[in-house]
Amino acid sequence: MARGWMGGLLAAFTFAGSDFRNTMSTYEDYTPVLDDFYLALATVVLIPLQDVFFAAAVGFKEPAVLIPGAAITCLLATQLFFWLGAGASFSVRNILVVGLLGLWALHLFIFSIVHTCEARKRGSLAAQKRPVRLPLGVILSYLVFPWVLFLPFILSCSPNVSYSGYGQYVRFEPYPSDIIGLVLIALAFLVEIGAWYGKLRFDLRKNHASSSNGKSLASSLIPSYGIYRFTRHPLLFSVPLLSLGIYVLVATPAFYAWGGGGLRNRLGSPGREALVASVVCPVAIILAEVLFVLPWLERVQLAHYSSLASERAVPAAEGNVWTAYEVYRSRTSPIIPLPPSVYGRLPAGVRRWVFGERSLDSTAARRFAGREAETGVEC
Repeated sequence: MARGWMGGLLAAFTFAGSDFRNTMSTYEDYTPVLDDFYLALATVVLIPLQDVFFAAAVGFKEPAVLIPGAAITCLLATQLFFWLGAGASFSVRNILVVGLLGLWALHLFIFSIVHTCEARKRGSLAAQKRPVRLPLGVILSYLVFPWVLFLPFILSCSPNVSYSGYGQYVRFEPYPSDIIGLVLIALAFLVEIGAWYGKLRFDLRKNHASSSNGKSLASSLIPSYGIYRFTRHPLLFSVPLLSLGIYVLVATPAFYAWGGGGLRNRLGSPGREALVASVVCPVAIILAEVLFVLPWLERVQLAHYSSLASERAVPAAEGNVWTAYEVYRSRTSPIIPLPPSVYGRLPAGVRRWVFGERSLDSTAARRFAGREAETGVEC
């Protein structure tokens, strides 16, 4: 039954792809817009738009603008380049990417707005108007994030890439790698939904603990609900999954036979070579997270819990907030989800070089507390 269902789904995809292909114009009838691969067009549209949102966040002291602004830029990217490609973009694979990425950007916008509204309703410090002070590496990562994330998709929208280069449109054929790409994107969705749900449960638990003087005060201040039991930064795990899923889905045709003689001869055109080379985009996102974003978030969290430990008294049987956070941190992976019982037993070298774990004592954290508290990031 499972084979019949999957076969029917793939047959429907192939039939739909042939229908789209029959309605498309030929390569000779299409005139490229501005530049062959849309690289320059994407640069002059997406990066300046991110600059506008960042400038608004800095100028109005509104860090809550950053995430919805990035979501708007991503949503614009899915629509703009898909429709600029006209005939070349109307393939089943590109339509899938447009639908999934548009849904992802829309959910990011809605969830971030709802979370900010709820945080302001309960008077959270992180949701208030505060100066936006970020390290240079984090700023640069934010400004180029939509451009890097969507670059494989942008390339695939160009007719110089989507057409085979020999005057024939590349028809849709479902491959196993298409399923892999869809699974990666679906996992990214699940992780992000779990992260937002975990934030909500953490907020409710924290509010309940603050209203009652129970002995669970210290542990209630640690976000260890749901997916946060397995990773401290689930959103840093979902974005590389999404980026890899996009790349695998849109670059699939470039890896299959358009001729014999190995991969180099199969590519056969600069457009398809550029599409394959866009694997640097998910790699760049992973490196930016590990080198810039993760160390900064870890420093902010350490400063946050160090300041809480110095300000808040808790029962001696429970221990202070810093101790509770150190226990949580020693058992929880920074990015890649792992069971606490597994991560807690890994050697220190594996944690550091494979999982990106860094150490920072409470004394060093307090030196950052005053400055990092102004970033507006909720830990």
